[in-house]
Amino acid sequence: MQISKNFKFEAAHHLRNYEGQCKNPHGHSYHGTIWIDGPINEIGFIMDYGDIKTITDYFDHKDLNRLSEFKELNPTAENIVKVISMKLYSKLSDAHKIAIKLHETESSSVFYSNISSQLI
Repeated sequence: MQISKNFKFEAAHHLRNYEGQCKNPHGHSYHGTIWIDGPINEIGFIMDYGDIKTITDYFDHKDLNRLSEFKELNPTAENIVKVISMKLYSKLSDAHKIAIKLHETESSSVFYSNISSQLI
């Protein structure tokens, strides 16, 4: 079985040691979808949608560079997905698999998945 949750958050960032446009502080309207595949718990959930929302809301209206998770990592879309996946995995069993698609802009996105199913 598989669930999905759409999310969005507004956040600012800049990229350290980078000479492109993102070297200066600016913001994005991030949005995406999280899929979770795995067993249902004793309550009847794969994962509570509210728990997923708490994880994605953590980034909302933040300067990502000031979050502890990005003290060593540049807050690129790829690293944001990495942090979201680590936060999700900390609440799931090893039997669960996840996929995340994060849009940084309307035309730019990153996708991570360890779900082998074609349900996404």
